[in-house]
Amino acid sequence: MRKDKLTSKEKKWMMYLIKKMEKPEKKIALRQLRKARIKREYDPFYIFVVFFLPQNVERLPFSNGVPAEMWAKWVGPAPMVFLLHVEDGLLKELEVYNADLSEVEIEYPITKWNTEVRVEKVVEENGRRYGVPPEMNG
Repeated sequence: MRKDKLTSKEKKWMMYLIKKMEKPEKKIALRQLRKARIKREYDPFYIFVVFFLPQNVERLPFSNGVPAEMWAKWVGPAPMVFLLHVEDGLLKELEVYNADLSEVEIEYPITKWNTEVRVEKVVEENGRRYGVPPEMNG
């Protein structure tokens, strides 16, 4: 694993996930992304990009879990899955793998893929903002 900034491919993946967030959350996520240091682990079957952020950055209203996911279908037999994990309001990890657990092929440009992105909707209740999973977004 290397400590580094995001590659151009990783940035494109993150932009596809973040651009579907509502405006306030999108701004926070982009600020966090700019401040993040990362470690990456590429394996033939999965990719992990782990984010390290200072504790004093503004936090997303998502506590823990996967507020954004993307399924991308291209020429392979199974969709590629992108999961953006958040922990205590901070970007934690981008996880990438094929739905059938076959080898991950990242050379095909994402702009050619058929993508479906689902993002938690942020609701406000009693002055508190929090995310609601996409399945419940009626």
